[in-house]
Amino acid sequence: SGLEMPTGAFVNRHPIHTSSEQPSPNHFFNVCARSTSILQNPIPCKIRMLGVATYNLLTVAAGWSLGGVEATPKIWDIAAVWTITQAAGATWTALESQPIFPLQPGKDYSDRAYPTLVTSQAELVSVFLPLVKVIGN
Repeated sequence: SGLEMPTGAFVNRHPIHTSSEQPSPNHFFNVCARSTSILQNPIPCKIRMLGVATYNLLTVAAGWSLGGVEATPKIWDIAAVWTITQAAGATWTALESQPIFPLQPGKDYSDRAYPTLVTSQAELVSVFLPLVKVIGN
């Protein structure tokens, strides 16, 4: 683009980063109302349901949660969050085989959900993906 901009993610001009911690009962993992079926298996963190897809995933970017899963977010829920979480160091994992981005101009995305797992580190995908992959089916 030719623009000179800072790299990373920021809140009120302060950089935010994902957590480098390992899962434990002292850390959070966020679920949405439509992903509670995953709770039938042990999750290595405290579970939180925040009620808003954007906030659920942005807490990972801010380092407050180690991961989050959303079963039915719409594109308007995740478009900005996709860039912010990755700029903060998070790993975005689509829970279905169809790629989310890039979007196609003129296509109607209003009826499509994008099941998503976001983790604070790439290494945590192997911890959480087996627990949440059923959501993408």
